[in-house]
Amino acid sequence: MAADLQRAAAPAQPGAAAPWPGRVVLYHNMVAPYRHPLFTELARRVDLQVWFSVRATRDRKWSLEVPDTYSHRFLDGWSMYAFNRPLIVCPGVVRDLERARPDAVIAVLTRSNAIDVLRICRWGRRAGVPVVLWVGAVEPDPILFTGVPRLVDRAFERYFASALRMASGYVYYSDLSREWSEARGARGPFAIGTQVMPDRGVAPRVEPNPPEADYQVLFVGKLEHRKGFDLLTEAMTALPAGLRERVLFRVVGDGPQEDLLPGLADAGVRCEFLGHIDRERLWEIYRDADLTALPSRYDPWANVLNESMSMGTPVLISRQAGGGEFVARAGWVCDAGDPRSVTDMLRTAIEESRDGARRQAAVDAEREYRPGPSAQRIADLLRSVARAGAA
Repeated sequence: MAADLQRAAAPAQPGAAAPWPGRVVLYHNMVAPYRHPLFTELARRVDLQVWFSVRATRDRKWSLEVPDTYSHRFLDGWSMYAFNRPLIVCPGVVRDLERARPDAVIAVLTRSNAIDVLRICRWGRRAGVPVVLWVGAVEPDPILFTGVPRLVDRAFERYFASALRMASGYVYYSDLSREWSEARGARGPFAIGTQVMPDRGVAPRVEPNPPEADYQVLFVGKLEHRKGFDLLTEAMTALPAGLRERVLFRVVGDGPQEDLLPGLADAGVRCEFLGHIDRERLWEIYRDADLTALPSRYDPWANVLNESMSMGTPVLISRQAGGGEFVARAGWVCDAGDPRSVTDMLRTAIEESRDGARRQAAVDAEREYRPGPSAQRIADLLRSVARAGAA
């Protein structure tokens, strides 16, 4: 299992690993609450300082507080919007790196900060400092990016490819991210498995629901084209009548495709629309479900996967989502590009979901995506890159 999550990076040694003596700067585009536990664990393993470009962009509506469990600072970054997407620029990031002189840099590569990441990679080459890129990108569905002129898209592709070729190592969300990066020239040691969730203190349920109970199929997320909500509603209505009558479809979230919900009732699908709910209640909803379904057309990951599997509920995901190989250990993978595949796999997943061994497998797989194991993979990768640079 560890070989799946961390390939080509140095394996962790038995017992407590010796701390890497180098100083590490982790350049992140903005404050992200789900990263705090991972940064905290990484700071226990390396001398870490996290640099945030900005506090937030207008499309992020979450807490901007940063805990005191790791060292951090805010750069002189600013953001602007083009084609309804943020572009983040930190004019002084290279100057700040010159002053700090870290022994290694981890830079989170996104479309919003690709220009600065390329500048960081060029600085690393000049200064002889290894730069590790943290990449979550996967091949997108072209229909999702029609608002961006092709000329602009090609410019970003050149930034991505140049940065990826200069990097000394890589931290990938998933195998899909690795494939995306290698198609653009990435070569070198890497670690996989960094989209993590801290322990919520809620016990999972590994006992399946009784055979006579109705099946509970759960969707959690934004009701939109990208998340494949329309594909899931079509698949629900296409289930055989005998199975469809035994399914309760529970929907958590909101979004532009809410207008599809009345059609489910017209087609004989029992649907409970819960809208946005408190996180504390969500854990019980996951535990009660037999299956969580998320046939995304495009998804670098999806924290829903970790949340559901941590509660023992297996997942049906699309191969277009970064978490496909993670889910496949206990769940099912469909093809969002083929509606027939979504329908067929949904039926299979429902019929096979009542399996205690499968629920336990979901819990076991998710535990490898906790902050501690993930931070150790990144620390081991840094040691591997440092050794290679010193050789």
